[in-house]
Amino acid sequence: MTYLRFLILLLTLAILSGCQSDPKSSQLDSPGKEPAVAPIPTPSQAQQWANGDQAAESVDTAEEEDLINRPIRGKIIMVEPRLKYVVVDFGITRLPRPGQSLPVYEDSKKTGTIRITTQPNQFQGNKVVADITNGDVLLNQLVYSAE
Repeated sequence: MTYLRFLILLLTLAILSGCQSDPKSSQLDSPGKEPAVAPIPTPSQAQQWANGDQAAESVDTAEEEDLINRPIRGKIIMVEPRLKYVVVDFGITRLPRPGQSLPVYEDSKKTGTIRITTQPNQFQGNKVVADITNGDVLLNQLVYSAE
């Protein structure tokens, strides 16, 4: 019984000593200093950083308008032909709005049309569900608009 008490005491001390934080490393204890937060990059900045250009400057207004007017591009990542719906991943491109109809292509030939039924949210990322309205839509085909 004494051995069990000693073991419980030893474990409690080990747990409590492991929970202490180093006051020198805590940024919350020092008033006036805020933790460093990295800015969220625009798609063009992310591309520049991916290419190794760490000194990417912020985009100008003309480039921001280009991002808004960029065509929609996606890839069919799941097809349910019996229920006539697909899941489309739009990656980092502009997202379609619910109810929008988009053509589906394979090797530059139109194979069908889909209608977007859901709006992407934080849990789905850039993936949306769409109904197959006509044609033969298959896995890995491309969806894009000419807008």
